[in-house]
Amino acid sequence: MSLQAKQGEELMVIPLFLQKMEQLADSAGGEAPKPPRPDTAFLDDIRLTAGNEQLLSIYNQRDRLKQAMDAWLDLSSRIEKRQPSWYTLKRLADHAGGKWMTTGTSLNRNNVMSFVSVSN
Repeated sequence: MSLQAKQGEELMVIPLFLQKMEQLADSAGGEAPKPPRPDTAFLDDIRLTAGNEQLLSIYNQRDRLKQAMDAWLDLSSRIEKRQPSWYTLKRLADHAGGKWMTTGTSLNRNNVMSFVSVSN
């Protein structure tokens, strides 16, 4: 994510930055089989401040913002890579109908290999 602001115009870019962070969090999780959407409460804390206090809040949370951005970009990338395989698996399961259910398996978040494993 890249945003640029001219000196003295930093405050005008903050709402766009926070919006892009929310969008990134949306792409890093959601409904099953994706992992849960990341917690963005700390972005709300920044959003609730104003002016120089908001700049200071961003500065004070810069490490957390960087870590969140890196983690969310990674998750988003892995979801994008694995989603076609998930849809294929789901279509195959639908095509198989109830036959595969007789083996005691089911297609859900808990017993299908994790869609996006945090360890990968």
